Amino acid sequence: MPDYSYLLDGRPDVLTPSEVAALFNIRPRSLHRGEWDNVLKPFRTPGGARRYPKEHIATLLNQPDESAPTP
Repeated sequence: MPDYSYLLDGRPDVLTPSEVAALFNIRPRSLHRGEWDNVLKPFRTPGGARRYPKEHIATLLNQPDESAPTP
């Protein structure tokens, strides 16, 4: 399985919804569904904005795609 952690090189320790959405090629609004499914675990800033820990996103990037067919 390839290691996609390099996509996070040079990024801060926490990512905004827009940054995470760009990594997964989805819309930022789609991230909320992952929160309901307990796949994504953001925390809130004092101002109420969502932020995602870089370590958690790295783990998700390196998980095998369960929808991909097995040869």
